[in-house]
Amino acid sequence: MAYSIRHVLTTSLKTSLLVAVVATVPAWGAATLTLPTANPPSTTLANGQLTATTMRASCQIGASLTTGPCLDTAFVSTTLATTSSTFLTGNFNGVAPPQSPATAPIFAAFNTWNASAAGGNNNWMIVSGGNLNNLTITVNSFTATPNGPVVAGMRIQTQVSTTAGYSGPMLNQLVWTQATYDNYFPPSTPGAPATLLDDHSNNGAGGGGSQTAFSNPCVALPTNGVFPSGGAGAGKAYCGPIYPFQEVFGTASFIDEPTGPWATPASFRGIALLSTVKPPTFDAMGNLLTKGVLTVYDAGIDYGFDLKTPEPGFKVVLSLMAIGAIYFKFRRRPAKNN
Repeated sequence: MAYSIRHVLTTSLKTSLLVAVVATVPAWGAATLTLPTANPPSTTLANGQLTATTMRASCQIGASLTTGPCLDTAFVSTTLATTSSTFLTGNFNGVAPPQSPATAPIFAAFNTWNASAAGGNNNWMIVSGGNLNNLTITVNSFTATPNGPVVAGMRIQTQVSTTAGYSGPMLNQLVWTQATYDNYFPPSTPGAPATLLDDHSNNGAGGGGSQTAFSNPCVALPTNGVFPSGGAGAGKAYCGPIYPFQEVFGTASFIDEPTGPWATPASFRGIALLSTVKPPTFDAMGNLLTKGVLTVYDAGIDYGFDLKTPEPGFKVVLSLMAIGAIYFKFRRRPAKNN
C-alpha cells in the first residue's frame, strides 16, 4: 500500500533490551511471562503493566494541519494473557473495551470470523486448551514507535521456550491467534470499536497496496498442523483463523507493530494467544467432512497503545470536519514477513 497503517513486520532487530522476569505464575509449572527490564524514563513498570512512552514535537492531524506535542504510550500487561483475558483499558480514545463482556474477546472475535465467508460459514470450532506447563513467553522487544508526523504506534516481539517437564504441542505446532480492538480501522470507529480476529481476511478486506501479503491469496494452513521455519514465505500470509504471520523470527515467534493515525487519535488493543490448528476436511465434491479446530491456550500477551494530541482550536476543528474522510481508510498493518 502507498501509506499503510497497521502492524509492520521488519526484517532487522534493533537494540535488544535486558530481560527480567516480571510475571505471575497461576499454578505450579504453568506458563510464565518474561518482560524487558524497565528502563526509566523511556519504560516504566507500574500498576501491572510495562509502559513505554515517546513524544513528537508535532504531528499531523489533517491534510495540512499540525499540532504538538504529541504523546505515544504503549503498554503490555505483566500478567500472562489467557482465554478469559479482556483488553487493557488504558486511556482509550473512544468507547473503552468492556471489562465484563458477555463473551471473552478471543471467542467473540473467532465467532464473528467463523460465521463469515472467510470462516467458511461455520466450518470451524474453537476450544480452550488450558495451561501449557513449563513454557515461557519472552517479550524481547517492546517500544513505542512514533513512525512519523502522520502515524505512530508500538512494536512488540516474543519468543517461546520450554523447560523440563513440558508436555504440550511441539513448538512448531504452536502458532498465534489474536483478537483486536481499535478505533481507526474499518469497521471500527471511535464511537463503535469492533472486536475482530486479526487474520488475513480482516486485513485484506481493506486493500493495502499491490506489494503486500494481503493483496495476495492467503496460504493454506498445513494439514498436519506443523509450520515450517520462516513462515509462509516472502510476500505471503497464512489464512485464518490464525495471525497472518507465523515463525518469521523462529519457532513459535510473534511480532507485531500496530500503528494508527495521530489525526484520530488512534488507540489499539491486542490479545495474542498461543494456539494449534487442525484445518477442516472436505470430500472430492467440496462438501465439509470435519470441522476445523482452533485450540487456544492460557498463554499469551495482552497489550496496546494510545496516542494523545493537544485539543484542537475552533478553526482547526472546522478544517478537520472538511477533510475528515481523508484518513478514514488507513490500514493497520503493512505486512512484510521476510
